[in-house]
Amino acid sequence: MELTGVFTRLDANRFQFASRTFAEFLAAWYIAQSNVSSQQKLKLLLHPDSGRLIPDLYETAAWLAALDKQVLEWLIEHEPYAALESDLATLDKSDLPALVDGLLVIAAKEERPSYDRERLSKLSKVSPARVARRYQETVRCAVEYCKLW
Repeated sequence: MELTGVFTRLDANRFQFASRTFAEFLAAWYIAQSNVSSQQKLKLLLHPDSGRLIPDLYETAAWLAALDKQVLEWLIEHEPYAALESDLATLDKSDLPALVDGLLVIAAKEERPSYDRERLSKLSKVSPARVARRYQETVRCAVEYCKLW
């Protein structure tokens, strides 16, 4: 098994994946192949108390989103920053504006983690004018929301 480069030897009887990427993809593929609803698939990746995506499973979720459109839609709506962990080459161009919208909503609520330049550069296919327009709408909504308090 060591000759493939997919596994590394831990000891005489045990092996592990040489990279987490292999394990994450195979886990996502296995989940995608199961005959259960997308909501049940998501439950495997969500914390039972908070209902939030478990950070160590972002890449698995991103791979699953590439294999299941409903999971992708959920990820973009509820955990868009997790999509930045993935290779966005699997996303349809039409999904990128929704991803930007989700990121802007989180930023307006100040719930976002910090983003580095590399992750945000993945969104370069989105029109800057659209981002600016959406950001203005988000800020306006956030201001209106704050007025309610």
